[in-house]
Amino acid sequence: MSHKVDAYTIYDIAKWQVELEENIDQQSSKTGGIQLPTLQRGFVWQPHQMEALWDSILRGYPVGSLLMSKDINNTKYLLDGQQRCTTIALGFQNPLKSISSNVLNIKKENIPSVWIDLKPLRDNQNGLRFAVRVLTRSHPWGYRLSDHTKRLSMSDQRNALEYFRKKSGEQSLGFSQLDMRLRSPWDCYYPVPLALILETDKSDLKSTLERTLINVETKHGICDYNKIEEDWLDALYKGIDSAKSLLLPEIVVDKSSMEEGDVNTNNETGEDAVLFLRLNSSGTRISGQELIYSLIKASLPEAKDLVEEIGLNFLSPTTVVNLFVRFIKMKRRDFQSFERNIGLQDFRKLLVEDGFKEDLKTFILSKDAKTLMDKAVAIINSHPSHLPPIFYKEVLSKNTDLLLVLLVFVFKNEILDANNKKSVRSTFLHSTLFSGSKEKNKIIPKFYTLLTESNWQDWSELWNKLCVENHTLLPPLLDPKVFSEFLSLVSKKYLEGRNQNLFWEDWLKNIFRENDSFLDTLPICLKSNVYIDKQLLKEQQIEKAVQYWRSIFHFVFWNKQLLILVQRDYLNNQFGEFMAFEGLEDTNKPWDWDHIYPNSWVHNKKDISILVRWLLNSNGNFRALSFNENRSQSNNQSPEMRFRDNVQAQNNSFVCKNDLAHWLELTNSDSRLKEEDSKVNDFVNAVLIRIDNIYKDSYEVIFEKSELYYIYY
Repeated sequence: MSHKVDAYTIYDIAKWQVELEENIDQQSSKTGGIQLPTLQRGFVWQPHQMEALWDSILRGYPVGSLLMSKDINNTKYLLDGQQRCTTIALGFQNPLKSISSNVLNIKKENIPSVWIDLKPLRDNQNGLRFAVRVLTRSHPWGYRLSDHTKRLSMSDQRNALEYFRKKSGEQSLGFSQLDMRLRSPWDCYYPVPLALILETDKSDLKSTLERTLINVETKHGICDYNKIEEDWLDALYKGIDSAKSLLLPEIVVDKSSMEEGDVNTNNETGEDAVLFLRLNSSGTRISGQELIYSLIKASLPEAKDLVEEIGLNFLSPTTVVNLFVRFIKMKRRDFQSFERNIGLQDFRKLLVEDGFKEDLKTFILSKDAKTLMDKAVAIINSHPSHLPPIFYKEVLSKNTDLLLVLLVFVFKNEILDANNKKSVRSTFLHSTLFSGSKEKNKIIPKFYTLLTESNWQDWSELWNKLCVENHTLLPPLLDPKVFSEFLSLVSKKYLEGRNQNLFWEDWLKNIFRENDSFLDTLPICLKSNVYIDKQLLKEQQIEKAVQYWRSIFHFVFWNKQLLILVQRDYLNNQFGEFMAFEGLEDTNKPWDWDHIYPNSWVHNKKDISILVRWLLNSNGNFRALSFNENRSQSNNQSPEMRFRDNVQAQNNSFVCKNDLAHWLELTNSDSRLKEEDSKVNDFVNAVLIRIDNIYKDSYEVIFEKSELYYIYY
């Protein structure tokens, strides 16, 4: 028995994808058509995935089928294939024309543009034949031609930005503020919008290009479209003809077959989330939080805009919703216990729990949720040091459990004085900079329990207590004087034993054996009400001290968030416009981590000092460096060349007077430091003194230069 299978051309897909928003608005009065189900998430493909799909399409390769469900009105819902369909539709959007509204559920300022290079693509490392180039808001110049998974070099990005600014007539224009009509691929020869190719016959192409693309420039010079090879155009248009005949067949599932039919199924949502999990077992996965958000949008469609407004670019809507679900569940139990992340199946059970859905709906729609979140976020964002926006985002997004605790704390304490707010900020910074995600998962529920037992008072005192009792998970912070004195002993031990095969533990143990006083920095004895058993063997105390100091060193030496903190003025000046971009999984920072002592002087070189090799990638030798600085800085420049008579470079790089003296000793002649070289001392001192400065500055920021109530000796 034969069965007719519907299939769609790329033109069909582009048409109904663009019309989706219109269809949704008229859904109640319209039958037929294709919709995105509420369980679908936004567009998340990366540029190289989009480019690879269009390369396959132009080569006539099959690109899979589309899975649909169909209701009794014959309306179809796209279950699997959204990322491909959206990518196809974006290829038909001409970036040279103004876009007045959002397209395909992507905000207009974040819509990527799709171009193609009309020069044969040879020696591509990813096996592509057609040089499709995708530009995004955070990469308005595109990626590398030879390897489309890698971003352009710093110098290429700087040159591209200079060209775009000149083209716009605004020299101060930020890269993410570029109008789509100003963007074009930089590592390219003959860039043309793909939509223009798709809508223009070959016979009219060159005349069309002469009218629409005037004085376009790339890293290879001014584009002369008259030099496009005819043979290549023939091959491209053969690919377009092939693309026109390419069909994506549909597989249709009855909506009724998607209902699980058990007590846990909420039929109001219409779609079965389990199916989505199975469909996304490969490719770009849908997370459980995304599915929970989708279920809420299905159950409470009026809540969508409110939730997305609450996120304020600091938190994704999925994260906000998960926090609110947990908050309401805890509230219904009088906040007696902490609620960890809620999984999909647990959430589906909550939806049918008596009164839960109504409580959640009332909380969100009454704007109590927004008011509560605004208060909590305002506390974090009001730090007197004016930290970079990207750091605030990191503080909130990496501490969602602690943010949930803060929501409850704010709910329980309608008025918080300045000291309480300062304590909250210090806690969030301490947690961000000195603990990992696994450690937070263990600590925050304990902190919540302490707060409930104290009737939601004494935030600061309880956090201090928590740190002391769990110092292996979240090390308490020492007075900078103690840290500095101990680090100087570490530096001395380094330099004394650099020809010996010593490890971290050996160095630290030797220091404690020779300096009994530093055993008093053990976290277990940091509080006066905590007693050290005097009968403990000295070696046992040393083991505890080593454990604590290794934990402190781990974060101060390697956590680059500390560099964002200490270089805050530089980052604010350079990237005042910057915030992580919505809707696309793309780069998340417009700077590079640059080695002060060049990595090229060490990488793949023999006989380099062990200390130099090991400290090379520590925070003491790294700085955040903008890729669009006014002048290029060679990767091979010596520290002396970088900083000699350049106060601005010193300040931007958080190089202070005490470490500057050692950096200036490292010249071009010191490009291969061996164990016996005296300049190893300068390198080690430069790095460790800068690390000491980083700790001191971070400490003062964490506690807002207030009374040092974390003095533990």
